[in-house]
Amino acid sequence: FVHIHNVKGESSALDLKEFTDMAHNFEEELSEMRAAPSVRGQDFLSLTVRLDKMISHAQSITDLVGKLSSFNSSSKQIKKNSINNKSWSHLFKLVDDLSKDYGKQVMLVASGLSEVAIPKELERTINSICIQFIKNAVVHGIELPKDRMNLEKYTQGRIDIRLSKTPDGNIELAIRDDGAGFDYDKIRQVAIQSGHWSETELESWDNKKLLSLIFSSGFSTAVSIDKNAGRGAGMDVIMKNIKEHKGKISVSSRSGRYSQFIVSFPTALLQQQAA
Repeated sequence: FVHIHNVKGESSALDLKEFTDMAHNFEEELSEMRAAPSVRGQDFLSLTVRLDKMISHAQSITDLVGKLSSFNSSSKQIKKNSINNKSWSHLFKLVDDLSKDYGKQVMLVASGLSEVAIPKELERTINSICIQFIKNAVVHGIELPKDRMNLEKYTQGRIDIRLSKTPDGNIELAIRDDGAGFDYDKIRQVAIQSGHWSETELESWDNKKLLSLIFSSGFSTAVSIDKNAGRGAGMDVIMKNIKEHKGKISVSSRSGRYSQFIVSFPTALLQQQAA
């Protein structure tokens, strides 16, 4: 489920609509299977068919990209002139597309993504984290223009992504949006409804401990499910990616004003692992 969710997020950011739809349908069927009291071997048959179609589709895209790149004589020179071979333009397009889909006005301001040298093993993880936090900010965090106006905010919301190197050489990714922040009462309510925690237990939790719940698998405060939100998988995926690379995350929020996530990766440890 986590892998398919990652595929869906990345294909959505790259505007591969057919691939996004295939991954979403795969995710739908996986969700139904996870909710079933029991499964049999034959229940996996339709998933293998879906997986085969996705692999075939991916191979077709790979072949097409290979043919197109053979006509691009300047591609090698472009890579030489870039600190990071990865292009980040898809993040800006993702913000634009999501803003249109949800009737919002959002701008993305990014710094350091192309300037800070990112270890190869971190590129995909940082990309996945950026995609998920952008989705969260546009879908959940940033308000509709009319609501922002009533709150005496600019009608256009803003997402800031900053990648930097700390004095001790670690890679730090900070993502902040000027949206509604976290609704702690809603988080507590969803937690009670889940049945995993009692109302009495949750009443004693401070806001910091409540925020930790957003990284729980299946936890979501979304009212409905669509291709970009509602399954409670995104934050769980982010935490898995961070832990895989021995990273740390800190969260801060002010109701009605902002949400901020700071992720730190120890590059020295990554280099040891690579070695």
